[in-house]
Amino acid sequence: MNYWDERLRLSTSLQRNVIEATVGGVLNRFIMRNRRLVLFFEDIIGEYILICERHSHKGDLRELSQRWGELAFEKLIPGSIKKLPCSTIINSILRKSWKNLGIVDDLHLRENDQVITLTTKNESITRTIGGNEFMPGFFNGVISALYRSESKIVNSLQSRDSCEYEFELTDEPFEVKGKDKSIYNRLNYLEPLRGFTLNDAIRSGIFQLREGYKIYFRGKRLTITENTMFHLVGNANILLDEVPSISYDFFKEIIEEDSTDEQKLTLLKNLLQIMGWGVIKIIIKDKNEIFIEIKNPPYGLQM
Repeated sequence: MNYWDERLRLSTSLQRNVIEATVGGVLNRFIMRNRRLVLFFEDIIGEYILICERHSHKGDLRELSQRWGELAFEKLIPGSIKKLPCSTIINSILRKSWKNLGIVDDLHLRENDQVITLTTKNESITRTIGGNEFMPGFFNGVISALYRSESKIVNSLQSRDSCEYEFELTDEPFEVKGKDKSIYNRLNYLEPLRGFTLNDAIRSGIFQLREGYKIYFRGKRLTITENTMFHLVGNANILLDEVPSISYDFFKEIIEEDSTDEQKLTLLKNLLQIMGWGVIKIIIKDKNEIFIEIKNPPYGLQM
């Protein structure tokens, strides 16, 4: 592994504060402008996407993920990087960054006039659930933002371990509306606090870091990503009533059966805080009422 690759490994990025883990927050400061990252269980995300797509919401999720890609790459990539050839951004900077964050195992872009071909290996979400419309939509948004031209998906070949997507650039100019980066930064400011962080969770063995970039909790893999997508899904309100049952089925496999209610709530508090969802305070008012307060939650790029 060369020096450039090693700099980008999640383990090294945490050590060098390129990825800054604070109490309740995770910020990525490498090359692109500061991004507020969050961690979440890949199985829960994947199951939610599957249910939505089985209930005729493929197009809705594709549009949401496309908008996420457009916002992230329009708002968070600095002008100096945007001046580089798109193939360089994808095949050099993004490939190394995403690979070492565990988002993909590999990524490559080819250009043929107006047709852009993107190949991935072991990409997030698809490696969990197989074929879906969520990831093609996201990559379509990325292509549109980088090339400053609306693009459309013309072909999609997916398997859990490798995918190939073809996009065609159109003559329609690219435009996306979202928060100004200065507002995003202000909302996501994280004041220094003493407490348990992602670094602490990895050092203590609560989270396991495999191969330098794959994060697990009790055998379940987590994905690390910029937070805007969760807001877009929440605002769209697509089958959100399915999420509690998905989460229940997931957590009943990893929660110790003999743990008390207080221990379960403490685990929830610690997980949310470590995974970047803010500083969490949980108060049990009575046996039927639990109060959760979140300070410094992640704010996305959506308007």
